[in-house]
Amino acid sequence: MGLGNPIIDILANTDEETIKKLEIPYGKCVFINEKNKEYFKLLESKPDVKYIPGGSVTNSLRVTNVFHIFL
Repeated sequence: MGLGNPIIDILANTDEETIKKLEIPYGKCVFINEKNKEYFKLLESKPDVKYIPGGSVTNSLRVTNVFHIFL
């Protein structure tokens, strides 16, 4: 069991024009806020969108599961 704040990664294809228009930085974590929530709605409407659970606690639990480490 782990306690922490979960993060969900949203993966979807988009174009560079949209990224520039909404001022979304490349290669950085972006949290939803009032300024960029429309961008996330756009991503979620894509047919190939993928949701991947993350965050430090989730990732740590995954590693312990893969290597069968029981703390």
